[in-house]
Amino acid sequence: MASSDCVFCGICEARHITKIAAYWCPECDEGLCAECHEHHSISKGTRKHGVISMESYYKLPTSIANIVNFCEDHDMKYENYCPHHNKLCCPACISTKHKNCVGLLLLQDVLKTAKSSTLLDSIEVSIKDIKTNIDTIIKNRHDDLKTFGKQREKCQDEIKQLRFKINCHLDELEQQILNELAAAENKVKIKTNKVVADLSEKTKHADILQQNISSLKEHGSDLQAYIGSKMIEADVGIEEKYIQSLIKDGSIHKNLLKCKIDDRISRLTSIKTFGNISIESECLLFTLKTEKEKQAQILTSIPIPIERTVDNIKLSNASKIDKTGDLFKKSDIRGAVILSNGQMLFADCSQRKLILINNDGTLAKTVLVTSGPYDVSIIGDRKVAMSAFRAVHIIDIDSEDIKDNINTHGECQGIDYHSARGMIICYVKSKGIQSIQLFDKTISTIVQVRGDSKTGSFYIAVYGDNIYESRAEQHTITCYSLVGEKKLVYNNTDLLASPMAISVDDNSNLFVSSNFTNSLVALSPDGTICKQLLSFEDGITRPLALYFDVKKNILLYAKKTGPAFIYNVS
Repeated sequence: MASSDCVFCGICEARHITKIAAYWCPECDEGLCAECHEHHSISKGTRKHGVISMESYYKLPTSIANIVNFCEDHDMKYENYCPHHNKLCCPACISTKHKNCVGLLLLQDVLKTAKSSTLLDSIEVSIKDIKTNIDTIIKNRHDDLKTFGKQREKCQDEIKQLRFKINCHLDELEQQILNELAAAENKVKIKTNKVVADLSEKTKHADILQQNISSLKEHGSDLQAYIGSKMIEADVGIEEKYIQSLIKDGSIHKNLLKCKIDDRISRLTSIKTFGNISIESECLLFTLKTEKEKQAQILTSIPIPIERTVDNIKLSNASKIDKTGDLFKKSDIRGAVILSNGQMLFADCSQRKLILINNDGTLAKTVLVTSGPYDVSIIGDRKVAMSAFRAVHIIDIDSEDIKDNINTHGECQGIDYHSARGMIICYVKSKGIQSIQLFDKTISTIVQVRGDSKTGSFYIAVYGDNIYESRAEQHTITCYSLVGEKKLVYNNTDLLASPMAISVDDNSNLFVSSNFTNSLVALSPDGTICKQLLSFEDGITRPLALYFDVKKNILLYAKKTGPAFIYNVS
């Protein structure tokens, strides 16, 4: 507001008279007492000045009250307005700074519509919009904080669950080795007690021999002494041989008990952190929008993209990968992925190699492997995990080197990578669904193998907190939690018979290759809707490999012996 300090009448002050001002003339930039105001209002030069009362003047913001109608540079009254420079001009300003400006306006004409123009209304609306924006942002920040709190609780629960799982596992391992320790001690006890018992009997026998010697010396004849000593000597020889046998067979060796702790357990103490905590930011679902150039920008919600559902999924613009000649004719393509640079990698089980195809469909290279590959999953920019016969290989695509060889102790088939948890999820025949922690290669069984799960083909897909498993011989798709809790089983051989490769989009919809029905199908997250996307009439035969690229919204599909196709997904 304007300063409330006492303002005196400017005209009276010029006459050396002190009077409190009752009015303010913004054009004269001075106060007026009641008497001077009367003359001011009837004088020809000032009668049209917009005089206001001092009460109104004090209500003006200081920044507005300080606006003067005189040029500070030339001490002359403003008379014109330059729209080119958006400046008020006095006559001197025109001759110096604006002599080349075209379209100068009379200030009095410009000011006629100052209060009645839409500019003030527009500014007022803009201010309201700004306040609305602020309220919206505050509410959004509070909501974000609540969401962040729930995310913290979820992470905390995951940490506690993992800690509980680790504790239970360590308790089992501890009890197991304690049992082995007790069994080792019991074994030594039994062996030692037997030796001591045998030696006790030998002591009694030695006492008898000693008594016989004494009796022979005291009471025996010469003949008896001769023959008897030979007999006793033979018995003593037998006992000496027994004593020597104890040394030779280790019966009286010193027993040393040693406990060798598994290096992987020992390395637990070298772990410096339970995990990494990071805060990521995502673009808010808001944008700045203007209805007019001079209106303030209004914060409005962006329409959230329509969620992809099975009902509205469509495949279009199929492109065929057919520039590889006869490369696929002898192949058995079981798995496929799309790398970050757009190259495609195929797992050829029959020819024991990985096939890398360029974006334009030409062959980039082949990587020979010792067994498999049954399936493949991306774990880094140029690094993949591949399921082999009884192992998982970590392979560098560029160098073609096997960086790690993780023994699975069973035939490994479907495989996928959970990037958030840094672990590989795979199906191992005779074992079930297993997880492999990459940082220490620890293998844990999530779902135990069942009697009907030791034969056939099995594929795995992972998204969020869910693991999806396809069983070709049982014609089922099963959803498990990351701790092995069964959530859903889908079985409908009319639409989905002998399901093979599976892939998940960012709305948890499943894409499945149905081998017996020669089709590609989509399955809703809750398993209630199954829709055939492509069929035999569309050229689908013996579909095996399947991969959905979440970032590019494209679906890669390959037949057992090729070729491969890419579809846009909408």
